[in-house]
Amino acid sequence: MSTAHDLDPALARGNRRPMAPYTAQHVLWACQDGVATITLNRPERKNPLTFDSYAELRDLFHSLRLASDVHVVVLQGAGGNFSSGGDVHEIIGPLVKLPAPELLMFTRMTGDVVKAMRTCPQPIVAAIDGVCAGAGAILAMASDLRLGTARSKTAFLFNRVGLAGCDMAACAILPRLIGQGRASELLYTGRVMGGEEAERWGFFNRLCSPEDLQAQALALAQELRAGPTFANGITKTMLHQEWSMTIEQALEAEAQAQALCMLTQDYTRAYEAFVQRQKPVFQGNGPWPAQHPSVWPTWPGPSSTPSTGNWPSAWRTGPRNSRPMKTTWEPMNSAVRGCGGWVKPGGCTTWWTCTAAIRPAAPHAPNWTPAPSACCAKPWRSTTGWPTSHWPCRAWGRAPFRCTAHRSSAAIGCPAWPRASASPHLR
Repeated sequence: MSTAHDLDPALARGNRRPMAPYTAQHVLWACQDGVATITLNRPERKNPLTFDSYAELRDLFHSLRLASDVHVVVLQGAGGNFSSGGDVHEIIGPLVKLPAPELLMFTRMTGDVVKAMRTCPQPIVAAIDGVCAGAGAILAMASDLRLGTARSKTAFLFNRVGLAGCDMAACAILPRLIGQGRASELLYTGRVMGGEEAERWGFFNRLCSPEDLQAQALALAQELRAGPTFANGITKTMLHQEWSMTIEQALEAEAQAQALCMLTQDYTRAYEAFVQRQKPVFQGNGPWPAQHPSVWPTWPGPSSTPSTGNWPSAWRTGPRNSRPMKTTWEPMNSAVRGCGGWVKPGGCTTWWTCTAAIRPAAPHAPNWTPAPSACCAKPWRSTTGWPTSHWPCRAWGRAPFRCTAHRSSAAIGCPAWPRASASPHLR
């Protein structure tokens, strides 16, 4: 497994890209702390869709598959309405004049919007207020979670304009959300579904007041962002793919998917937090060091002696975190990435360096070796059987650092280490 720092630049260029700087042309785009917001922004006409906005939404959601900095998406409309669907004058009028090949080009483009929404790994939270009709209702349907208001009006009104209800996968997705009978009613009649009915039928996950809708949608998105984002992407993928699987196929697919998630650092973080009776802090699938600099503790600088009161919480040592640190701390000059503790210059037998920065093939046998020292009196006893809850360290610096811990006391600098009495390997 490679860290983000080890990823080949050519491979990264083709498979990872930041999306926060994206400049939208026909919708509004914002991205902060891993949560992107897409706003349909033609409030004077209840946010109708055009050929251009369809194409941009298709391309934008498709690009999110490679986004390195977007983990959840909020989809909303401006001005108290979600979307009135295809623009009557800019879409429906021109469509009646087109021959079959161009009409098929259009219907395939609209279908590709739904396909891109369902295949991007980020959960999509739709915030639905006011009018949500036609293609607007489809965008809400294609989202993963939907928050609505009691005053909202959702209508799959294709029947009312002389078209079939089978538009943009409505006949495939809507019955799975609200049931075959209810979906049939909405698609045959094109009638309006009120907000309370939408919640009762399961189309809305919950109702919010209009003034709180955006805030609650963002709060839900931030909650998802704080979760295991790689695993969330796997969940979305399996929810989509298992529609066409038998139970036996689904069981095997989920077995393989879950085994993959068990290789992630977030799975290890959750276990370590559980055994320490703490709440896990998920950081995504990437091995340490964390990909988000905001969660890295700040290195106090070489040849400094930080007081315990100024230590980042990741350095503290449980029952001994009130003891002052009577040494200086410097980063080790090493290519090993993964542990961000600080090494004691000229360390003795009581100091050990983690050389297995990422999870090795044998999950219970990281390669722990003694740090180089002129005063080592006893070699390390074993490199196998080390409990997963005791590695790797959680203290991270701003550069690759090795992990060190005192073998005869509570961990100093590496809170994931136990006290000496906790393991037979600490001698």
